[in-house]
Amino acid sequence: MRLVRSLLEPKLNHVGYHEVKGRVENPGEYRYIGDDLEIFLNNFEYPDMEFHAMPVLVETNRGTVRAIKRLTDGITLRGVRIEPELITSIYDNEMEDRVPVALAAVPKVLVDAIVATEDRSFERHRGISFRGISRAIWTDIRAKSLVAGGSTLTQQLTKNLFLNPERTFRRKGQEALMAVLLEFRYDKPEILEAYLNEIYLGQNGSVQIVGVEQASQVYFGKKVTYLTLPEAATLAGMIRSPNVLNPLKYPERAKPRRNVVLRGMLEQRMISQREYEEAAASPLAVTRFPKTSRSAPFFVDLVLKQLRETYPETQLKTEGLRIFTTLDTIMQRSAEEALDVGLGNLEKKYRHVRSSATPLEGVVLTIQPGSGYVKALVGGRNYSKTQFNRAIQARRQPGSLFKPFVYVTAMDPARGADVLTASTMLDDSPISVQSGAAVWKPQNYDNRFHGRVTVREALAHSYNIPAVRAAIDAGVPNVIRTASDIGVESKLQPYPSVSLGSFEVTPLEIAYAYSVFANLGVKAEPISILAVVQRDGTLLETRNVKMKRVAPASVCYVMNDVLKDVFDYGTAGRARSLGFQHAYAGKTGT
Repeated sequence: MRLVRSLLEPKLNHVGYHEVKGRVENPGEYRYIGDDLEIFLNNFEYPDMEFHAMPVLVETNRGTVRAIKRLTDGITLRGVRIEPELITSIYDNEMEDRVPVALAAVPKVLVDAIVATEDRSFERHRGISFRGISRAIWTDIRAKSLVAGGSTLTQQLTKNLFLNPERTFRRKGQEALMAVLLEFRYDKPEILEAYLNEIYLGQNGSVQIVGVEQASQVYFGKKVTYLTLPEAATLAGMIRSPNVLNPLKYPERAKPRRNVVLRGMLEQRMISQREYEEAAASPLAVTRFPKTSRSAPFFVDLVLKQLRETYPETQLKTEGLRIFTTLDTIMQRSAEEALDVGLGNLEKKYRHVRSSATPLEGVVLTIQPGSGYVKALVGGRNYSKTQFNRAIQARRQPGSLFKPFVYVTAMDPARGADVLTASTMLDDSPISVQSGAAVWKPQNYDNRFHGRVTVREALAHSYNIPAVRAAIDAGVPNVIRTASDIGVESKLQPYPSVSLGSFEVTPLEIAYAYSVFANLGVKAEPISILAVVQRDGTLLETRNVKMKRVAPASVCYVMNDVLKDVFDYGTAGRARSLGFQHAYAGKTGT
C-alpha cells in the first residue's frame, strides 16, 4: 500500500488531526519522522465496531507502507483505521454547518479573547450592560440611525436563537428583556457554552459556519481544543464581521484585527506583555488544506439519488442520519486533480480543443473489483458550473471499449470446437456485412488491412475487422447476452456494428463491466452506501456486497493478460513513456 504525504495530509487535516513537532501524546496529533508517520488515532464509533484511540508508527519505504506498529508496546498491527471524512451535510433550509462542543473542550485563550472583544463585563452583568447600551445610544444618536451594537454575549445569544437580525428599537428591546430572563434561568457557563455553539462565523461556499468548533476546523484545520493564542484571537476578531475578516480570503484584514484583540486581552491582563508581543509578531496562521462545504459533489449526488429511493426527503433533512459510504477521499482528490490537469494539458497542446466553443469535459470513475465499492467518482470538470453528472448520466458510444466482450464470448469454452484462444488467427481483410437492406463495410482506424493476425494482436492494436468477424462467428445475440450478464445494462440492438460499440452506454456501466475481468469473472454490483445510522447510533441498514459469477475465470485470466499488451505495445503503448511502469491491463476506445 502506498501512503503519499501530499494526499494523506489533507485527509488528516479534514478529520481534525493536527501536526505537532514532538512525540504524539494526545488523540488527533501526528508528525512525520523522515518518511515515517507517527499518529495518535482518535476514538471513533463505526457501524460495525468501536475503534479505540491509540498511537501508532507507520513505517514506509519510498511511500510504500512496510509496517504499522503500536507505539505503546511495539506490537506489529495488520492495519488501522483513520476515521472517515465528512464530505457533506444534507442541510435543512438554514444551510448551516455546526459541530457542537462542550465548554470544557474550549481553550481558555479563546474564551478570554471573545470576552475581551465582545463583552468585557460578561461575568458582572445580568444580561445587559448599561454602559454598553449608553455608548451605543450615543453613537446611534450621532448617526441618526441604529448603527452600534452594545449587545452583551447573552443578548447576542438571544438574537441568534429567537429573533431576526433587523435593526429596530423594538427588536433591541425584546432582545434586552429576553437576555435578562435568560440570565435568571441559566448560569454563566451554560450561557457561554450555548453562545460558543451558536455564534455565526462566516460562510463556506453557500453554507453558514456556526459555532467555534466548526469554525476552528474550517479556518485552522484543527479541533478548537488545540487553538493557539494567535488563532483564538483571529477567531474572536471575526465575530464583528465574519465574511469581511475571513482569514482565508482576507489575511490583510484579519491580521490587524487579530492584533486589536490581543491588545484588548493585554489591557485586561488576560495575557502577559511577552505573550502579547510574541503573538502579535507571529504570522497569520490558517489551514494549509481549506475544506469546501461539499467535497466530491458528483459522488454525493449518486449517494443522494440512491438514498431517496429508500428514505423520504424529510427524514434525510431532519433526523440527523449518518451515511457511511465507500468513497476514498485520498483517491477522490487524486482523481479530481488528474482530470483537471489532464484536460488542461490537452487544451494547451491542441489549439482546436482550446478554441472550441464547447469546453472539454471528462470523467474519472474508480470501482474496487472485489467489492464493487465506488472509491472515486468525478462526473465533470467543475460542479459549480454544471451539475450534469457524466459518470452516470452521459450516454456515449463506447467504441472499441466493447471489443473485449466480443472476444470473451468467442473464447467461452462452452462453444466447444469453435472456441477462440489468444493465439487463434483471424483474417484482417475487407469484409461486407448484410444488415437489413444495407451493406456495411467496416474499416480499421488506420484505413489499412493487416492480413492474418492473432486475437491477441487484434485486440492490442484495436483492429476493427477481426472483432467484427469474431462477433459474427460467436453470434451477435450471444455477444449481447454476455455484455448484459457482465454489467452493460443499456438496451443493445443485434446488429453486427454492436461489436464496435455503436450503441450508447454510461461510463459507470463500462467501469462496472470491466471490473469483472479484474475479478476473474465474478460481478460485484456497484455500491456507494455502506450503512445508514441514526443520530443515537442505532443501525438502520447495511448494504452488503452482491457477488455473482458471470464469466469463466479462465477466459477472464486470459483476457487480462491480453489487455496488458494494450499497454506494452498496443494502442496505449505511449503510456509507458509517461511513467506507467507497473503491470496494467486496459483498453482504449474512441
